[in-house]
Amino acid sequence: MITRKAQVAGGAVIAALALAAFYSSPANGAETTTATAYDKLKVQILNSSGKVLSTLHTYSNLNANTGYARHSFSLSACAGQQITLKFIGTEDYEYQTSFVIDDTAINVS
Repeated sequence: MITRKAQVAGGAVIAALALAAFYSSPANGAETTTATAYDKLKVQILNSSGKVLSTLHTYSNLNANTGYARHSFSLSACAGQQITLKFIGTEDYEYQTSFVIDDTAINVS
């Protein structure tokens, strides 16, 4: 689990989370199914009390990729609030999926 706290500016701004993520299934015994999501990575927003406000997205071994992919989410519903971004990875007992998170940013426009 990885968390990151942030203050989302209030007013008539649009805030967005930019996330560069890489998920791979290496050939050496890793998760290879294309039918069932055994391994997952959730991206959540929590309020200042730790309550989950929203699950922005859930990635899984079904989203296997060979390189980084940029994903963006609107945070406009959180304007004026202090939030925590929470990344939770879970795997089953058998094969692995590598979820790699890099370059998270909150952009305001």
